[in-house]
Amino acid sequence: MLEHSPLVTIVVLTYHKFDRIKNNLESIAKQEYPHIEVLIQDDGSANFDRDYLEGLCNATLGHRKWRVHQNEQNLGTVRSFNAAIAMADGEFVFPLSQDDRFYREDAVTKLVAFFKEHPDCMSCTSYRMGEKSKKVYPNREDAQLLKSWDRNELWCRIAYENFISGSTIYYRTDFLKKRGCFDTDFLLVEDYPFVASMILENHRIGFFDEITIVYGEDGISNTMSRGEKLLADRMAFYEKYLVPNEDLIGSKWIKAYIAYLYGDIRCGQSVARRIWHHLRSWKVVVRLLYEKYVRRLTVEERYHLWKQ
Repeated sequence: MLEHSPLVTIVVLTYHKFDRIKNNLESIAKQEYPHIEVLIQDDGSANFDRDYLEGLCNATLGHRKWRVHQNEQNLGTVRSFNAAIAMADGEFVFPLSQDDRFYREDAVTKLVAFFKEHPDCMSCTSYRMGEKSKKVYPNREDAQLLKSWDRNELWCRIAYENFISGSTIYYRTDFLKKRGCFDTDFLLVEDYPFVASMILENHRIGFFDEITIVYGEDGISNTMSRGEKLLADRMAFYEKYLVPNEDLIGSKWIKAYIAYLYGDIRCGQSVARRIWHHLRSWKVVVRLLYEKYVRRLTVEERYHLWKQ
């Protein structure tokens, strides 16, 4: 055990789904690390049951400090996480999504030790394992890229797809608060803009070379549950991070990102299929997707844009 054991705030973000939160809390209770506070932050769920959650915390967390907080209205993941960080008393903030659980009982201990061994590290990430698939992410190539921290190569990789999941990004609290927490130009996606800004600013994200969590594979970022709000965040990322930095990554990576976006909306989206198959310019594809999903043009406005 570490000689000095600073307080760690474990943030559990919830929204509508509570069926696995008992496993989540039990994995926290089993952590050998002594100084943990648990903050359950609910984003205005209609089925929120405070009595149930508080009873569950009492039954599972024992002597550990915990709080249950609910937003008065749905704010989106980014603002809800920011609200939790503002309430955090710990020196470190470790997220543990409602569907996830710690992989080992010494996960928190080892993560704190990693930060102690790397005092210049403001955030770090790790491996994660899918609950159903048992697949481990990131893959070896991406993990090595992150360890080597070749900024240009890493930026090109991130410009196509974020392989650094927010479920396994761990933070020094003061660093987050000084940055103003997460970018509120986004609604659901806090990790992608954070990772992009860290790379662009050359703030190295450390890599803890072990599995820290088992993650649920049907959360908000799962392909089958992606909706228009998530796509709007993806388009906002294009506008804010890719376009201004095209000289760093080249147009081929932006094209690849658009192809990735198209993959997000291909199921049941006839408009997207028409755009993809009938328009030659990828910039027009971007513009139409942006107009449809972000600026919310009317059908008539989109039709006139289509005819241009």
